[in-house]
Amino acid sequence: MKAGIVGCGNVGRAVAAALVTTGAVREVLLHSRREQETDGLMRDVQDAAAATRSHVTVSGALEPGALADCDVLVLAVRGQFPSRTPGADHAGGEKPRGPPRPPGRRMPAHRHGLRHRLERRQRALPAAGR
Repeated sequence: MKAGIVGCGNVGRAVAAALVTTGAVREVLLHSRREQETDGLMRDVQDAAAATRSHVTVSGALEPGALADCDVLVLAVRGQFPSRTPGADHAGGEKPRGPPRPPGRRMPAHRHGLRHRLERRQRALPAAGR
């Protein structure tokens, strides 16, 4: 079986390493928009294959069309999320989902979990010496 991975970031790296070390496929083909990323991940995964004595062949694809004959294709690419900044370009022409958060505004204290619980316990303890 031949697997293709589009995206050479953290997710692509983890999937490629898992496929090579487990020997789940006979060939892994890597592709990224940047040739340097593809080459770097290809070398890393080839080293992992050699270290684990894996029979999996690892190669890089400079063009996305080279992935057409893969049996399995993994898309490990970053998604486009709409921005909350007014006037910014939004994915798919979406409008911002809410008013922008003012700069410097922090999350409410009740969302900080442990810190909030600790403060609440300290307030509940009777003050010594009062």
